[in-house]
Order: sequence, then C-alpha cells, then structure tokens
Amino acid sequence: MSEYEYEQQEAQTEVYTNAAEVEIQKEWRWVNRLPGYGGEYTQHINEIAQDYQQAVNLEIEAWRIRNGQEPGADNTLDISAQDQAQAQSLRAQAHDLRIESVNKAGAIAQSIKSRWNEQQISLARTGEKQIHLSCDINRDIQR
Repeated sequence: MSEYEYEQQEAQTEVYTNAAEVEIQKEWRWVNRLPGYGGEYTQHINEIAQDYQQAVNLEIEAWRIRNGQEPGADNTLDISAQDQAQAQSLRAQAHDLRIESVNKAGAIAQSIKSRWNEQQISLARTGEKQIHLSCDINRDIQR
C-alpha cells in the first residue's frame, strides 16, 4: 500500500465513532423515569459507557495494527512480532475494560433494585407512566 493510499484510508478509519458509548447511554435512559430519581447514577452510567467505548476503540486499534492498517510498535505498516505483541496487549486492556464496565453496570443494577420495586423498574423500562390512585378515586370505583 502506498503512502498516499494509506493517507486516504486513514482519513476514513482513524477516528473511531462513539456508537457503543451512545448505545449504552440509550440503554440506561429508563433510569431517568424511576420515581424520585435525582440523577445519582448518571455519572456512573456515563463512565461505564466511556469505558466500554474505550474497550471497543482498543480492539479496533489492535485489529488495525495486526492487519497492517495502522503503524505498530515499529511505526511502520509492516506486521512484526512486536506489533503482534502490542495488539495482544491492547486486546487484553480492552477485555479488562469490558469486564470492569460490566461489573460497574451490575453494581448499579443491584443498587437500583434495592431502592425501587420490580413494578417501578418495569414501568420505567417500558416507558409507561405510573398512575397513582387516590383513596377518593378508589371509593368512586367501588360505588
């Protein structure tokens, strides 16, 4: 691959998207619908999403180094044993970040389960509004 071809490809693939981060944040939006939620988990959710995105980026970088699409440890596109070791190290870091983000997500889920009951969580997840019936409404129904 010529230097010009690499420069053209680099412009298309060097900057990784934040798709994984955005998807994780979308998956946790339901927390905002929990009754009385004051944003306590927002920072933690954002950290989880950022860690997971970093893991994805490390995996992409490792793949690109392993396939000669990004300069490796020797700063060339030639694939060397040193590049393979660097790629393996990046993949290990990515694996650790994924595990860490999953563990953090589990801790948040447990904390949420300890504060809200299953029905409140289910309603928040489905996006349904919670209906609070007063005693007066119940009496009218019974008549």
